[in-house]
Amino acid sequence: MSPLTWGFVLTGGSIGSNVVLVGTGKAPPPGPANQVRSPTNRKRLMTNRILGAVVIPADANRLITLDAIPAPSASAEWLRGKVGGPLELLRLSGERDMWLHGEGKIANLPVNMGATGLALLNGIADVIHGDVVLTGHDGPETVGMTGLQIQRTHAELTLPFRVLFL
Repeated sequence: MSPLTWGFVLTGGSIGSNVVLVGTGKAPPPGPANQVRSPTNRKRLMTNRILGAVVIPADANRLITLDAIPAPSASAEWLRGKVGGPLELLRLSGERDMWLHGEGKIANLPVNMGATGLALLNGIADVIHGDVVLTGHDGPETVGMTGLQIQRTHAELTLPFRVLFL
């Protein structure tokens, strides 16, 4: 298995409209998103500003994305839509939450290698099935991840494929 590689690509004019695309070693899709890579955009990721939720699909051929989190009243429904069913929460280090399908194993959803590796690095010895969403938390509130949390997640997601799954 080849190592997972990713690169941040930011689009849009304001932080609220930015999207992060994470590749799987394949060339990114053509378009204007690939023309805005700059040191300024990379620096914006390394801040404490809340950016959004990282969605890690179980299908390694799909891109990992950074999505805006809706208003708190809609966040549980939005999370259920992203994982495709009932929610289960795993608390990760660095004030990060991993939301996953609560019946992913029973429903025989595909194994999410990226999320499984991330869980292992955070002391959770379990196999994760289906798509997952990573968010931040502020006490009991679900909030978007900061640039620093995203940077930490990036470092952790690239490590498991090089070390744990070779």
